[in-house]
Amino acid sequence: MKKLLALLGVTTTLLCGSATSAMAASDYVQRPIPINVNGQFVQTDANPEKINNRILVPIRALSSLGLEYNWNGGTKTVSITNADKNQVKVTLNSKTSWSNEKKLTLDVPAQMRHGRVYVPIRFVSEAFGSHVQLEPIRQILFVTSGNNINTKVDEAGKDLKTERQAAISLPIQADFKLINSPQKSYIGEAYTFPAGQADQYTYTDQRTATVVKIKDGKAIAVGQYSYGALADFSAVAGEIKTNTDSALRPFIADPVSFQIEPSNEINAFYIDEKGNNTQLKNGISKIYTDLIVTLPNNK
Repeated sequence: MKKLLALLGVTTTLLCGSATSAMAASDYVQRPIPINVNGQFVQTDANPEKINNRILVPIRALSSLGLEYNWNGGTKTVSITNADKNQVKVTLNSKTSWSNEKKLTLDVPAQMRHGRVYVPIRFVSEAFGSHVQLEPIRQILFVTSGNNINTKVDEAGKDLKTERQAAISLPIQADFKLINSPQKSYIGEAYTFPAGQADQYTYTDQRTATVVKIKDGKAIAVGQYSYGALADFSAVAGEIKTNTDSALRPFIADPVSFQIEPSNEINAFYIDEKGNNTQLKNGISKIYTDLIVTLPNNK
């Protein structure tokens, strides 16, 4: 148990150290919402935003969904068209919209934010037969087209980096009540894998950690814990009852961690061949999966 507590303490310090100083110099930071379309994370020119429990995305992100859009500045209307020429129209600051010739009412209207037009992604996607899911653990927006399944192809036999990127590209499923942590300023997030493995990981928002196993093409959460004093557990869920549970053992001996900060700066942490804790700086992330990098010695 002492070894596990020491590891948790070191990991928490490594992941939280740079973010804590940044928070002291700034106000609340909203956690960005990554978009995953049919198993692939996509790059957008601006982050989606949650407004009244609805996700709005900048219209330029619609091209990632295979949609075309046209902005009419005179009427302040966005016309969105798919490959089958089905069309949706939404007007800035209006809850009235049109799907082909059918009049619909939006919960949240399209609106101008940060100099860009934002539209409600659930309405747009589902109007074209897609399924939209906001994963509650990582707050990732998963969009699945009608003729696709929202999983990555089998990456077995690929390099370890690709396998790990495929693993985090799956929506996490849980059959237990999740720890309900209050919303706080975003201080980054991280994934920890056992060295040389891609079929299980721990995801942390640096306050609550979720242990995940990949099985039959699905990411299954087996348990959660929240950090308390001295890296002990202040709250637990699922199979995690104490800090000695078997679900945590694979992450003790030789863990590797991939971190992304609020600035999108990414870093990796691992134990080198001499047994030293080593940090690898990897620049700025453009797409969410950029935080998973290749480590020396097939770590």
